[in-house]
Amino acid sequence: MDVLSIAMGFMLRLLAGVYVLGDLPTSWVLLCTFFLTLFLGIAKRRAELTTLTGQGNQQRVVLDNYSMPFLDILLGATSVMTMVCYALFTAMGGKSLTQVLTLPLVFYAIFHYLQMVLAHNYGEDPSDILFKDPKLIVIILVWLSLYLAIEQWHPVLLR
Repeated sequence: MDVLSIAMGFMLRLLAGVYVLGDLPTSWVLLCTFFLTLFLGIAKRRAELTTLTGQGNQQRVVLDNYSMPFLDILLGATSVMTMVCYALFTAMGGKSLTQVLTLPLVFYAIFHYLQMVLAHNYGEDPSDILFKDPKLIVIILVWLSLYLAIEQWHPVLLR
């Protein structure tokens, strides 16, 4: 429930921002945001559990409800759902089908984040990884540039 409430909080923020701009969110944006925030929240819980294991002083009581194998399954499931929702958004979201070209960038970013969490035990502060990891910074900038270029110039590379 705690990670779901975090994800729902981000959904409410997204809705508030979109409504303030006088627009309506698409179901794809909501789905991608929901699964991405679940993914990041579960990665955070996993990192917290990894950090606190063996220390005997857990900072969050909620961590008693998690185990490493359970969090690893949730992490895998939410990463797949995030990628599937983004893939469906690019193919069926009503935008240019050329957006499909951004898929490898998104997949790489998620796989890299998973590697940071699973192999290097990062993830306790998602903003540290997102804004301090050089590979993620580059991939996010390249993705954003490509996405905006496709939206601006509407190249027809796919049917």
